[in-house]
Amino acid sequence: MDVRRRAVKPLDASKHISSGEPLRPRNQDSSVKASDALPLPLYLTNGLFFTMFFSVMYFLLHRWREKIRDGIPLHVLNFSELVAMFSLIASVIYLLGFFGIGFVQSFVSKGNNDSWDVEDETPEQFIDATVTSPPVRRNIPMKSVPVDENAAQIITPFSGEDDEVVIKSVVEGRIPSYSLESKLGDCKRAAFIRKEALQRTSGKSLDGLPLDGFDYESILGQCCEMPIGYIQIPVGIAGPLLLNGNEFSVPMATTEGCLVASTNRGCKAIYVSGGATSVLFRDGMTRAPVVRFGSAKRAAELKFFVEDTMNFETLSVVFNKSSRFARLQNIQCAIAGKNLYMRFSCSTGDAMGMNMVSKGVQNVLDYLQNEYPDMDIIGISGNYCSDKKPAAVNWIEGRGKSVVCEAIIKEEVVKKVLKTEVAALVELNMLKNLTGSAMAGALGGFNAHASNIVSAVYLATGQDPAQNIESSHCITMMEAVNDGKDLHISVTMPSIELQHSQYFLTFLHFFSVNSGDRKIFTMDVRRRAVKPLDASKHISSGEPLRPHNQDSSVKASDALPLPLYLTNGLFFTMFFSVMYFLLHRWREKIRNGIPLHVLNFSELVAIFSLIASVIYLLGFFGIGFVQSFVSKGNNDSWDVEDETPEQFIDTTVTSPPVRRNIPMKSVPVDEKDAQIITPFSLEDDEVIIKSVVEGRIPSYSLESKLGDCKRAAFIRKEALQRSSGKSLDGLPLDGFDYESILGQCCEMPIGYIQIPVGIAGPLLLNGNEFSVPMATTEGCLVASTNRGCKAIYVSGGATSVLFRDGMTRAPVVRFGSAKRAAELKFFVEDTMNFETLSVVFNKSSRFARLQNIQCAIAGKNLYMRFSCSTGDAMGMNMVSKGVQNVLDYLQNEYPDMDIIGISGNYCSDKKPAAVNWIEGRGKSVVCEAIIKEEVVKKVLKTEVAALVELNMLKNLTGSAMAGALGGFNAHASNIVSAVYLATGQDPAQNIESSHCITMMEAVNDGKDLHISVTMPSIEGATSVAAMRNASFEALS
Repeated sequence: MDVRRRAVKPLDASKHISSGEPLRPRNQDSSVKASDALPLPLYLTNGLFFTMFFSVMYFLLHRWREKIRDGIPLHVLNFSELVAMFSLIASVIYLLGFFGIGFVQSFVSKGNNDSWDVEDETPEQFIDATVTSPPVRRNIPMKSVPVDENAAQIITPFSGEDDEVVIKSVVEGRIPSYSLESKLGDCKRAAFIRKEALQRTSGKSLDGLPLDGFDYESILGQCCEMPIGYIQIPVGIAGPLLLNGNEFSVPMATTEGCLVASTNRGCKAIYVSGGATSVLFRDGMTRAPVVRFGSAKRAAELKFFVEDTMNFETLSVVFNKSSRFARLQNIQCAIAGKNLYMRFSCSTGDAMGMNMVSKGVQNVLDYLQNEYPDMDIIGISGNYCSDKKPAAVNWIEGRGKSVVCEAIIKEEVVKKVLKTEVAALVELNMLKNLTGSAMAGALGGFNAHASNIVSAVYLATGQDPAQNIESSHCITMMEAVNDGKDLHISVTMPSIELQHSQYFLTFLHFFSVNSGDRKIFTMDVRRRAVKPLDASKHISSGEPLRPHNQDSSVKASDALPLPLYLTNGLFFTMFFSVMYFLLHRWREKIRNGIPLHVLNFSELVAIFSLIASVIYLLGFFGIGFVQSFVSKGNNDSWDVEDETPEQFIDTTVTSPPVRRNIPMKSVPVDEKDAQIITPFSLEDDEVIIKSVVEGRIPSYSLESKLGDCKRAAFIRKEALQRSSGKSLDGLPLDGFDYESILGQCCEMPIGYIQIPVGIAGPLLLNGNEFSVPMATTEGCLVASTNRGCKAIYVSGGATSVLFRDGMTRAPVVRFGSAKRAAELKFFVEDTMNFETLSVVFNKSSRFARLQNIQCAIAGKNLYMRFSCSTGDAMGMNMVSKGVQNVLDYLQNEYPDMDIIGISGNYCSDKKPAAVNWIEGRGKSVVCEAIIKEEVVKKVLKTEVAALVELNMLKNLTGSAMAGALGGFNAHASNIVSAVYLATGQDPAQNIESSHCITMMEAVNDGKDLHISVTMPSIEGATSVAAMRNASFEALS
């Protein structure tokens, strides 16, 4: 995945270390784009340079004609002509840079350096030599021990020392692991040495973690400090999704089985029903600082001042000067005692906008400080925003993009594609997504599994997966319309947070009794309007559904059947030669007095060639309105023919969706429907690609038809590029084992993303040392985690207690009356019956052991929350099988019991819900440490009292004011997401796994800091299957 792309210059560490001077970031210049040439709105900047280009070109041509007439040499220039030439060059550079030509862009972009300096001063060594370290155990991962910088040899790329010497120096603690990049000047070599040193100190193999094939220079000073390799996540493609009259593909990076397949089927249902529509009804990123006064009265005075409409214009001017795009929308205030929380909301253009709004907030705080000098700014974020935490303020007021989307699915499509009935879907949505989530005390979790899709699309498109928490807030509504025949479905998502607006359009959820959850998200990789299919006439007549257009889509570079460099060279040559010919003819006509509009055949051909070359060059460099002329549209990446043998998902499977590492059925293929292509076929790749583009070969069937998974991924990727007119060159294809995911996860792959893995630690926990692998593209995350590990280590370590361990599943059943539902509740909760139910449940697995069953009634519907221990496994499949056994048993005792679904959202899985925060789910853990006063000052650079106050005002009070659910912390979700990705866990389960409350208290007469975190619902696996991931070895 393209995280950053800047080359770095190796640091000369010796001069800094020898002088005791800390290492500084390489460059303080900020990166700029071509569109930053002037401090004006983008449309004005573009208009100015376009106007400049054409006006200056007209002026120069006019002057050229006059000189030709008067016999003045063209190279003789006066001042106005020199200015015009300079303006022409400037406008050409701007326009080319804006439209994305790399070599020109490089002139206007100086590179970005927001690097975090991991070289500490002498007092900042990883382990203070004056502190007695606890005894080291065998399972020690990488050590970063005190280093005498004066004694340690400085190693440079020109040093005679080989890798073995450097590795030994790292293992022995003579060279800090975090300083390898600056000392070696070779980022890949530093990662290799760090990885090898970690293997030796931990005694565990990391051979399964790839090292080669990643650009480590690109992340230096940007993100993922101290890398040791990278993880690979396959990217599948679903769609097309017909939305607002346009088609979009859905890129999904996932290791969960059936996720891409079910999304693809949902896209199909929407497509053949005429498409969906979406509306962006709110767009504003938020930041909420907290300030303190001497009295509640003064805090209220500032609240009245800020919320007074007479002052809004002044505050807007102050806020908006921070950015060309940020525009203040409103300020919402909340008082807690003498503390005031101000929630700023502003538009941010296409950016996610966190830095943008933070700068604006800082401007306003500086302004208010002059008006209210007794105002004490506690923090620029007081958790009233609320970022990466489930909070009612986001669910109600929105954050980021607020979107509603709707579609009407035809009755025949529901039956034929979704394999169910309209009434059944409406009932399931009401009982599961609405009632079940309400019974669980959900916050924004009134859906099936929005988090699965958000996580997969966020990973595939380079977004922050930790923001899945609020971005997957979603409520799904279903209603029978048109006399109960058709299905109206809508989703409302009030807080989608991401970088680029074209990624947020919407996503939908569809449910089927047999096939599980149907979900869709979109990414703008197609930009063409389409004519919706009329499904009814096909289905009613028994005809198979066909793609709406059989013409293949082409890119501008497909203008000639030649290699790209030859095609480019030909059109460049044509452009300049024809331009020279026409200008030469123009000069001759002016001299001879011939009208310019009188053209001969050669001039007509030249003008035609000029127009063709201009269209090609503009189309190649990405101008959409020209590209649309040469792109004829795409035929669908999925085949909308729904013949019985060609079902994308085997409808005979009735079990819940398969989780990672669990084999699933291969896609059935009707071999008579399309030509059988084998690796020994005479057909070359080009023929197959064209067949996929034209819809004659379904994209999803390539693996079974070709018998070569990598070749299938290549063909699918190339077909997608041609049909969408967009390049996917940045998505790696080579270096991944596509055979390993066939029938397991990520259907229809087109490549994979790379996420670097950094290592933090050691973390001293319960007397043992652990390394912390983190897969992330967020800057400073590994570095700050490393510093936290340091503070804990030098203070004597932390202790943890697992106080509850049980995975849950909650089916929903319906009776004819509430009385019958209550009778089953009493039966299930009777301790006399528990042993019988346990025997029935436990026979499903050697490890699953039923712990308890908690019931809740909603009318005549009963929700039963089963909790069981699952050993080292996460246990979702395990508990689901046990629940099915119990339901079969109860069906015999209560024949009038109607099983609505094996999951009724009372579990609650991948949604923020009070039942998990209170009752726990998975592993419930509390951890504590006492940080010494000198460590707080020396390592954390603050005071004990300041940390206690900040925790109280931000993590506790601020989150409470925002209506948080389990979000009483700073950013637990960042660390959980990074560790989950690095260790092969499901990143969508970050939602409940990052439920956390952080407590701080001054102890030992106020000198030291007692800190604790309580996390009641950590969901993850420690089984052999999960340990296949090499990063997991490091953690365990």
